Amino acid sequence: MNNPFKIFAVEDDSWYGEMIKYHLSMNPDYKITLFENAKGALNKLHEKPHLVCIDYNLPDSNGKDLYDTIKRYDPSIEVIIVSSQEEIRVAIELLKNGVYDYIVKDDNAKEMLWNSILKLREKNRLQDEVSDLKNQLVTKFNFEKFKKNYY
Repeated sequence: MNNPFKIFAVEDDSWYGEMIKYHLSMNPDYKITLFENAKGALNKLHEKPHLVCIDYNLPDSNGKDLYDTIKRYDPSIEVIIVSSQEEIRVAIELLKNGVYDYIVKDDNAKEMLWNSILKLREKNRLQDEVSDLKNQLVTKFNFEKFKKNYY
């Protein structure tokens, strides 16, 4: 069995957090851990989640500060903001700074989150495939050896 895709969900609304966890748990490859505040999630970053979904407005942090802290800890962790904060300026600024996606909490949020995670996983799969192919090329075609034999 493959290693699970680890997702941290940081949501102070316990009902909404449980709904996200339930919805994402429909994929057996996902391991979802729910946190009600930024501190709880930050204390567990050593568990190396692949993705952190965060509410923008948390009791002990905001989405921008939490995103910045996560990226300082490990730049490879992707972040999706899922928030009722609808200010376009804030969403654009976060996306410009590297947030993978910004999803507004509405009737479509569950499906949008599901699709965003699928796209993220596909992007990661393609990056891994390119990396593997590059390594195979280096192994198969050792150009230093070629230069020595023909020049």
